[in-house]
Amino acid sequence: MSPWFQAVQTVGIIGSLLLSALAFRGAGRATRVANLFTLTAAHRDIWRRLDKDSALEYILDEGADPELLTSAQRRFLAELILHISSSFEASRLDALVPLEGLRRDVRSLMALPAPQAAWAELRHLQNREFRDFVDALLPAHI
Repeated sequence: MSPWFQAVQTVGIIGSLLLSALAFRGAGRATRVANLFTLTAAHRDIWRRLDKDSALEYILDEGADPELLTSAQRRFLAELILHISSSFEASRLDALVPLEGLRRDVRSLMALPAPQAAWAELRHLQNREFRDFVDALLPAHI
């Protein structure tokens, strides 16, 4: 084989690898955006339930008594915590476009008594990294 043929073959292989890497990178971005759309749809569906069931609004009341939560309200809070956990894990694994407001969102939610009570009940079921994340955002008096 001539040295020119080997050089052209080598350039062709390297070019193919570079194109594959670029395609893979583009596919990764597309997947991250698709995951974000899916997460946004789930978020919207969860919060729309407040519009359909006004009793769920009680969980957002600053004066809510956690002892008075109904089973539907507790179930909603459990689903909300699972949603936040999924968001956290996807973000941690770089499967999403970064969620810059996640900390603020969780902090404002966990400042309320009903979500705090739900977290106290469900905390032991969560992954360590997620527990640490939420615990660091809890109000200091807890």
